[in-house]
Amino acid sequence: MTLAPEILAPAPAARTERVPSVTVVCCVEAGPLETTTLYMIESLRRWGGRFAQVPVIAVTPRFGPGLKRSTHQKLNEMHVRHLRRPSTKKYAWYNFLNKPLSLNIAEEFATTETMVWLDADVFVTGAPEAFDLDANTDFAGCPSDRNLGSLGPGDRYEPYWERMCQVHGIPLEKVPWVTTCREGARIRLYFNGGILAYRKASGYAAAYLDGCIRALDARVRSRDAGLFFAEQVTAGLIAVKQELRIGLLPEECNYAVGSKCEGVESGKFAEAKVLHYHDSLWPHFFPQFVEMCRNGKPELYTWVNTLGPLNNPSPPISRTLGWVLKSIRTRKSNAFEANCEVC
Repeated sequence: MTLAPEILAPAPAARTERVPSVTVVCCVEAGPLETTTLYMIESLRRWGGRFAQVPVIAVTPRFGPGLKRSTHQKLNEMHVRHLRRPSTKKYAWYNFLNKPLSLNIAEEFATTETMVWLDADVFVTGAPEAFDLDANTDFAGCPSDRNLGSLGPGDRYEPYWERMCQVHGIPLEKVPWVTTCREGARIRLYFNGGILAYRKASGYAAAYLDGCIRALDARVRSRDAGLFFAEQVTAGLIAVKQELRIGLLPEECNYAVGSKCEGVESGKFAEAKVLHYHDSLWPHFFPQFVEMCRNGKPELYTWVNTLGPLNNPSPPISRTLGWVLKSIRTRKSNAFEANCEVC
């Protein structure tokens, strides 16, 4: 048997001052996501260094309430292209399908070599140099933590990975190994899906969307997480299936904090170029996050402290429509999961 390779982090690339050939893509929908998307893009424009002026495309890929006029104005001020393209794809109730849908829509307009996906719940606090992929890398993600990753034979999650490999037509032994940033655990290739980078010419976006649809068609769910991470598991497996040259984004480009994130280190927090803050801006965790910023990132602290905790900024009619859509999508999701194979 040929052992799967170990993917090692590439050596740091030499820094240049040119604006990189990178397009940042994100999803925006009415509600709190509307606010956090604006925050993310503003942080990129403020602190992104030579990445601060890269093109940004924000996509609304499914039906829902419209964005506020002030949001459109702010997007225009920050030179962001907003595309509203409600998809006719099935599984619109699956929130995480928004990511591959948005990437495919954005590629119609992007002219750069590299596409970078950023979740809305991130702050860019420095130049994320690793987004400028080196010549030997087609796709890169960050193995932030173990989460649903498998340690190999005998692991609780190994059956799920075996089944997902079957779904995607990949021999399990071909899935490389990576070491997680947070725990230092050796797991089968598994990236946090909140931040991904790939070469546009690789065809990854279309393969990624097809893979997510295939995973849902197979009706397979994890015993612990349901369908929650099906898209995230698919993200890396598709790169393997395409035989792309896979690289690792360093933890400084996807540093996780929040109420469920253990092992946060003050030094790494201070050095992070991209903070993946998850639920940190909601009232229950906001004071802790502000204190982290005060101690480790004074400029971010000054800004975030003026923003205050998150809320839903939508007008009443949009909130009502959003609530109805969320209820319908939740019922569809629950009904779908009830008829899935559990691994």
